[in-house]
Amino acid sequence: MLNRQAYSSRQQAGFSLVEMMIAMALSLVLFGGLLNAYVATVKSSTELLSSAHLDNELHKLLDMMARDIRRAGTHGNPQALVTASVNPFNVEGTGAYTGETADSCITFSYDWDSDGSLDTVTPDERYGYRLKSGQVQSRNGGLDCDVDGTPNWSDVTDGGSYTITDLEFAPSTVSAEDIGVRAVRITMTAELVNDAAITRSLSKTVRVRNDVHIP
Repeated sequence: MLNRQAYSSRQQAGFSLVEMMIAMALSLVLFGGLLNAYVATVKSSTELLSSAHLDNELHKLLDMMARDIRRAGTHGNPQALVTASVNPFNVEGTGAYTGETADSCITFSYDWDSDGSLDTVTPDERYGYRLKSGQVQSRNGGLDCDVDGTPNWSDVTDGGSYTITDLEFAPSTVSAEDIGVRAVRITMTAELVNDAAITRSLSKTVRVRNDVHIP
């Protein structure tokens, strides 16, 4: 009877202090690993969403500029160009705001109201885009790339979310059977304001639809 009780007591004995400490240490290690994996997953998901948001914003901006630049040179009376020596609507050229990189601005015009003349009042048919202090601006009037005034250049990007770190416009003309086929390549890079490590670069070649005659 005594022997059975002693055996039963040994069977019912709990973990020793050392065993409990080892078990706790292993649990902490396991919990730490799971926590690190969770944090890494959350961080990766956040970066993925932020990168997707930046990519979406830049695509919308690039498409907007491309649609506008594609119209450069549009004339409301194409027949008038047969005898006219110069189309008043055109891609004027590239430049830069003071302190910005070269060719980070482009100016152009098109016949918005289709009356065949270049209007400079209302509507002012002289347009453009430029980089200034991390933002893309559109031209509201005939101001040069490096000029501020009224009517002014105005921001078209959200400076609170992302910064445009690089913008370049590269016009080109290729001759084909007395026709100058024109294009403008737009290259743009941006980064998130709250995480400069997340960047995105896009480029697009815009075919300017209004070809010019080369005599």
